[in-house]
Amino acid sequence: MKDAIDKYVKHEGEKLVDWSPRCVGFRPRVAPSLLDLSLDVLVKNADAISSFDHVPEWMRKKLTNLLCETHKMDIHILELLFKGSPSEIRVHSCSWMTQQQLTDTLRKSNLQNLKVLQLDYCGQCSFDDIIPNS
Repeated sequence: MKDAIDKYVKHEGEKLVDWSPRCVGFRPRVAPSLLDLSLDVLVKNADAISSFDHVPEWMRKKLTNLLCETHKMDIHILELLFKGSPSEIRVHSCSWMTQQQLTDTLRKSNLQNLKVLQLDYCGQCSFDDIIPNS
């Protein structure tokens, strides 16, 4: 290879220049994990999710947070979160939900084991009408 370069330089009459990459402030990007890539696909296709059965609690939370951050959270996903008898449901953005949707979801759900229900930004819902005072 060096001989070919030398012939080119002699033929063209140019000088070789020492070159090295300039890396001012360069930081190599870290490749996303397979889990992150998989969760991104699930978020993009949230309407195709049919169940959270056998999905670990930590992954459900992570997926729910991603769905809220990307504004893909909807009643379909919320109903899936309420299926079975969950002990904890946390949704960080429920501004899309109506009072009727929340009422219907709670009526259909088994709330026996529910210890934590956190529904943030429920601007359209009035919990006084939905949850009776004890």
